[in-house]
Amino acid sequence: MCVTPGDDILKYIDCDMEFDWLFDRYTSELDFAEKLSSKLVANDFPLELQKLYSNMVQGYEVILQCRVSHLFTYEEEDNDEEFHERMLHKRFTSSMTRLASAYTTTDEFEAAIQVYEKAVDHISRSSGDFLTSLLDDTVKDLIALYKRQQLALREHLHGRGHSSRPAAPLHRAAATGIAKLVSAVLDGDEVDVDDWDFFSRTALHFAAKAGLPEVLEIILKRQADPNYADDAAWTAAMRACSSGSLKCVEILYDSGADTNAGTNFGESAIFMAARNGHFEIVKMLLHVTEQKIDDTTEALKGAVSGGHYALTRMLLDDGADANASDHCSQYRTPLHHASKLGHEAIVRLLLDRNAKIDTVGHYGTALHISCDYGYISVARVLLQRGADVNASPGIYGRTALMNASEAGRQDLVKLLLDHGADVNAIGRHDHATSLQLACKSGHEGIVRLLLKYDTNVNATGPMGSALYIACKRNLEVVAKLLVEAGADVDLRHNCETPLERACELGHEGIVKLLLGQQADVNAKNSADVTALHIASLNGHESIVWSLLLFGANANASDEDLKTPLHNACRNNFDAVVRLLLLGGANANMVGAQGTPLHIASAGGFKSIAELLLQAGAEVNKVGPSGTALACAYQKGHRDIVSLLLKYGATDITVNA
Repeated sequence: MCVTPGDDILKYIDCDMEFDWLFDRYTSELDFAEKLSSKLVANDFPLELQKLYSNMVQGYEVILQCRVSHLFTYEEEDNDEEFHERMLHKRFTSSMTRLASAYTTTDEFEAAIQVYEKAVDHISRSSGDFLTSLLDDTVKDLIALYKRQQLALREHLHGRGHSSRPAAPLHRAAATGIAKLVSAVLDGDEVDVDDWDFFSRTALHFAAKAGLPEVLEIILKRQADPNYADDAAWTAAMRACSSGSLKCVEILYDSGADTNAGTNFGESAIFMAARNGHFEIVKMLLHVTEQKIDDTTEALKGAVSGGHYALTRMLLDDGADANASDHCSQYRTPLHHASKLGHEAIVRLLLDRNAKIDTVGHYGTALHISCDYGYISVARVLLQRGADVNASPGIYGRTALMNASEAGRQDLVKLLLDHGADVNAIGRHDHATSLQLACKSGHEGIVRLLLKYDTNVNATGPMGSALYIACKRNLEVVAKLLVEAGADVDLRHNCETPLERACELGHEGIVKLLLGQQADVNAKNSADVTALHIASLNGHESIVWSLLLFGANANASDEDLKTPLHNACRNNFDAVVRLLLLGGANANMVGAQGTPLHIASAGGFKSIAELLLQAGAEVNKVGPSGTALACAYQKGHRDIVSLLLKYGATDITVNA
């Protein structure tokens, strides 16, 4: 009777749960392979690698379906269970190797080792004495594959700007945690114990991270470098400290591992152990290292960063400096780290141990940091202990109140104000007040709160006044609050009033609000431009009508003698032209480009030209470029020429 591989696994491994585990594992790896295949195609990787991962996807699908060409066969009536178990494992192993070897691509080693690892998982579950003999053949095959492809892979990766290569069989073996497999690989020909993978990790890194002391000892006995660092400058000792394997740390230290080395971010092994709360490892490292004070301080930073109160207290008792400053970090002291992470109990502990409360870091004091991250309980503790509520250090030069106002933390704003925060303080770099920052971010509730504390509603800065900012952001409710609090509706920013800004952006509600508060409707900027000029230029019909209703001068001229009607004609806003004419605009005023009729004729705007003519525009009036007829004729607008002739145009004078 012929049986599929799935039947064999279920019968001879004798565990449905094991098969489910295998199925889930293959499923996840199939998903990974499919995603990786898509990524390789998207990033234009060589066709060989794309083909490899396409083959891997197909291979995993075959395994998932438990159909490897019916490689496993046996007669059901044969009662030699040991024989069948032996044949099952051997055929499984060889089939996986053949499946991997079928990939005649640049990266066939990676495929082989991944598929082989699955076979090893099953082999390792048997109690058979034949384990070593089975491993020998497969290891040799894999090493041969590796040696054949290593040079080609290295050349390919170096050609793409990389300085790495694929994981060696030793890495895979170390990751399984099977000591016999590791020994078998190391006994192979020309195996480099310090070989490294894509991220410059050695097998020692894998074993240390997985917490495998037996594997670690085997590798170290083969003269592996205990201080080999990967691309991120992580050593095996750091991996062991981070994962919490005390035995691995002891083995590495006894083998000469440097526990004072740091990563690319300056983090040492003891920092990692403390950050992850590994008491025993921290104690062990403090006992064996020479620079105890420095190491204790380093451990303190880790314990605080990890939020480990008991470990923090132990380290402080052991002499750690609560005020140690790390100038390489944006958060320099332990108090900064604790405030950033919201560890209130640790903040209290550090303050009890005389931590300096107003030490300045990259982002200010501990109070600034706690407010930036929204930890009100920490901020309350700091204020109760005497933190300077109005300090404005750091790269932004702001007070905590400014940061909280911009971030929209109303609870923190109330807390800071109740502790005497200066509501009118100005930032050293952006020269903004808390009110301006709240308006910039649109926090209505905070604006209401700040206005209750006698804030200067007319303070100005590079962003303008709070009202100017609210008008720019179209915050009608906020603008109304500011106006009711006494904001100057005509206060300029860069020679522009809030009304002019609102007209430009088309914020009709803001315009009506300002006009209702007696904003100067005919105020001019440095170029003699009024709000009506701006609204007409941008085609905001309803705003134009509102301005006219509130007494805007339809014939106001700017420095180029242009009226709002000139602007509307230039941009072909016929509805605005109609409103301006109804509002008393003079169709014959001459600007730098002539009359509105000259502009409409040159632009080919027939409907506007007709409106102007109906409103009494002088058809033969001469402007800087001649008559309207000349302008239309020169631009080739025949329909305009016909219209002008219909209205009595006779002069085709062209001015030089």
